[in-house]
Amino acid sequence: MINDMQNAKIDLIKKILNYANIADVSYAMLHYINENEIFDIREMNLE
Repeated sequence: MINDMQNAKIDLIKKILNYANIADVSYAMLHYINENEIFDIREMNLE
């Protein structure tokens, strides 16, 4: 039972982190929208 609760907490934390990453990327993309620029994924520095 305790192990199931820990797994549920870990899954919830992973989901929250995924949502935070999506929000971060979305916010970064606003630059292209505000500047009316053409976005090309190949130009991004994905380090």
